[in-house]
Amino acid sequence: MTSDPQSAGEPLPPWLRDASIEPDEDAAGAAAVPPPVSPTAALRDLIARAPNRPAPAGDAEVPIWLQNLLDAPDDASAAGDAEAAGAVLPHAPAGEAAPPGERGASAPDDASAAAPAVPGATRPLERRSTGAITDLPIVEAGPVDPAILASIVTPALTGGRYTPVQVQAIERLRAITARSAAATAPEIAAEPPRPSRLSVEHILSAVVLVLVIAAASMPTLAAPFRGAPAADAAPLASSAIAALGPGDVVLLAYEWDARRTAELAPIERAMLDHLAERGVGLVLFSSDPQGVLPQLAAQDQLARTPSGGAVLALGYQPGGSAALASLARTFGPAVAAAVPEAATDGRLPLRDGMPIAAITDLSAIIVFADDPTDVQGWMEQVYPAATRAAPPVPLMLVVTADASLTAAPYARQPGVTMLAGPTAAAGYRATRGTHDDGQFAALRVITLGLGVLLAAMALTASIATAVRRRSAS
Repeated sequence: MTSDPQSAGEPLPPWLRDASIEPDEDAAGAAAVPPPVSPTAALRDLIARAPNRPAPAGDAEVPIWLQNLLDAPDDASAAGDAEAAGAVLPHAPAGEAAPPGERGASAPDDASAAAPAVPGATRPLERRSTGAITDLPIVEAGPVDPAILASIVTPALTGGRYTPVQVQAIERLRAITARSAAATAPEIAAEPPRPSRLSVEHILSAVVLVLVIAAASMPTLAAPFRGAPAADAAPLASSAIAALGPGDVVLLAYEWDARRTAELAPIERAMLDHLAERGVGLVLFSSDPQGVLPQLAAQDQLARTPSGGAVLALGYQPGGSAALASLARTFGPAVAAAVPEAATDGRLPLRDGMPIAAITDLSAIIVFADDPTDVQGWMEQVYPAATRAAPPVPLMLVVTADASLTAAPYARQPGVTMLAGPTAAAGYRATRGTHDDGQFAALRVITLGLGVLLAAMALTASIATAVRRRSAS
């Protein structure tokens, strides 16, 4: 640190003693700055010197915050005044310090130059002019023109009735709509009421229903309409099977489709039951592939009959007429070559205890057929060989009703019996005295119920039609 030359007692050099010392501008400016003035005093002075703004006349026109500032003491410290001003005027902009070159430019006694800027919020508010509102002319209320009042006021309904004006308008609208509807709507002639009488269709339907109900409730009425040929052939077939015994063998040929079960199954079951009761040995055969299913069903039925004889199933033999011709020539060897598994109980059918050697050893042949071609094949290939025996082997043809027309000439051959149609089963059971009362009773009940239902539906429809016509008229 360097020491002052004068304090050391050394004389100044000549060049420094003769030099003119100019005052420091910064020091002069700092000495010219007046002491800080409190914001309250500045605010009072500013309000007092306002040229066009008179001072408030009383406390009633001065805001509370401004009155508090005016009442503050003058000898408050600068720090306290600054804090009060900051609390009252938080948004007041701070005064900017003058540059160093411009300090002290104003007079020291000019307090207005040194006072901080006063925010505009502290200035008294100017009273706005209300001339635009107060200068409006005042219109006194007076009587309203009745014509204007009637045009803007809609008369209300009173007592649930229309006013005369509304009634008149409604009548005009009705007249206009009536004229337009009459002009556009076509004239429709009124349909004369038809007499409610039964038509021919109703009468015929009633007659059919009566006949159905009568036939179902009284089966004896349908007896005259049954076919006589079936009733005549049934006793012959039944008597021929009744003459057989345990030492006899019968060939059963299944040449019918399973779709004809409803027509041929009843007579087939009746004859199987009769053969099983007699203990006759049976050989099952088929040259039609569709006959395998009925053949299997017959095996199941015979297996459930303990008193039946031995049953041998040869199954299906392809070839048609050729298979039938081979069967007629080699029937004995075919039966002898059959494996024991082909028999239902492991036994082979025997004729009086002896194996069957030819087709002439059979006691009877029964053919179930639904096609005239099958009947023709059996009559041409097997029947000649069966008639060589003494006595001839009986041949029974059980056919459907449509096949019976073509097979009728074969039924005239000696030893041939033909049973045709669904009535064959009923005739056969009637001959044996084993009527299937349960089946026929169920059929009658079903038919009777159907007839009653149809009658009720027709009666309901007739009543509904009569009521509709009466209401329309």
